[in-house]
Amino acid sequence: MNKKILVSLSVIAAVAAIAIGGTVAYFSDVETSPGNTFTAGTIDLAVNDKNPLDTAVVTITDAKPSEKIEPIAVKLSNVGTNAGVVDLHIVPGTPSEGIDSEPECAAECGTSAAWDNSAKKCDRTSYSCWQENICTIIDYDYCYDNNDNGVCDEGDMKGYFQPSDRIILGQLDKGENTRWLWLSYHLRDTGVPQNEYQGDTCTFDIEFSLEQIRENQLPLRDDAGHVNGWVWYGPAASVNMSVYAGGLIPGCYQITLEGKGVCTGTDKNLAAGVEGHTANFDAGYYKGGGYTGGLLNDCDSSTGWGVYNPNYAMVDSMGNLSTNFIIKTDGNYPSLPTGDYKDVRMVVKQINAGQVGCPGLGQAPVWNCGKAGTDCYIGKLWTGYDINFSL
Repeated sequence: MNKKILVSLSVIAAVAAIAIGGTVAYFSDVETSPGNTFTAGTIDLAVNDKNPLDTAVVTITDAKPSEKIEPIAVKLSNVGTNAGVVDLHIVPGTPSEGIDSEPECAAECGTSAAWDNSAKKCDRTSYSCWQENICTIIDYDYCYDNNDNGVCDEGDMKGYFQPSDRIILGQLDKGENTRWLWLSYHLRDTGVPQNEYQGDTCTFDIEFSLEQIRENQLPLRDDAGHVNGWVWYGPAASVNMSVYAGGLIPGCYQITLEGKGVCTGTDKNLAAGVEGHTANFDAGYYKGGGYTGGLLNDCDSSTGWGVYNPNYAMVDSMGNLSTNFIIKTDGNYPSLPTGDYKDVRMVVKQINAGQVGCPGLGQAPVWNCGKAGTDCYIGKLWTGYDINFSL
């Protein structure tokens, strides 16, 4: 059989196979899922039941230095479909002269001759005068109803802030969840006559923001479950941790990372942190029952979860804490071994009420924590076991 015949037979066989394959019967079934949709959730904040907010929430007239002004109540409501973090920001204000008075004119121009009594106006054209910025001597206070009891009390986040500060208030759950915020504004008493500010006006914007809770952003809760702070962390290899909390007793606090299990790889890595097993309890194993029994040098299947204390921070007189630190592996404090850290929680715990100084901050503490018979779980906040990172 020559080559041409072989080629012809091959072609005929291929065509036959195609023809047969096209006519073979088989069973089948097709199901169609109709009308599939993908819908984005919403983050939506209403202020004083207004959405959008188009009016001023603060209008104060006739303010005087050192005068106590009744706080202004602001209602914040999450009307979206997702929980979010609400924060407060005041945009630096713009001053204006407002109402002229003779004492103000004399203070700003250096002479009472600049006052035109017949026109009831200061002659700033004929005299060398200056305008003081009243916006710079306004003190801003706030109190956020973290515990949702309708009053500003010790359990709430409160404090002073300045324009350009962005104050993280707390979590607003979805579904018309509401919290109250109280704002107070007053003229600072500088200890000297302040006539140059008489009649002046400061006009400013207040921004209320509600932002989606992001990955690697965790709430700090108290024993009652109220959100009193937040933790941010990341990225991997050099883990930057930022902690912000309020409603705490003033004093020195220790920030601790804890493993969830006993003797897991995470527990062992945490316990192996720098200065492990020292009197400062910087790293090691706790044997349970609160922080009353001290550290163990080792653990077994029933005792000893790993703990690591990477930072100290002072809570100010208003009960607020703000700090950040980086966990590394380069041998500089604070450092941890390389590896994966799974199911870790953060505890913000008080060392001693009224603490004057904090270790690690160049101050000598009055230490009353971790010793036999004492308990560090005082004035504490917790995250869940939701912190995961790799070094």
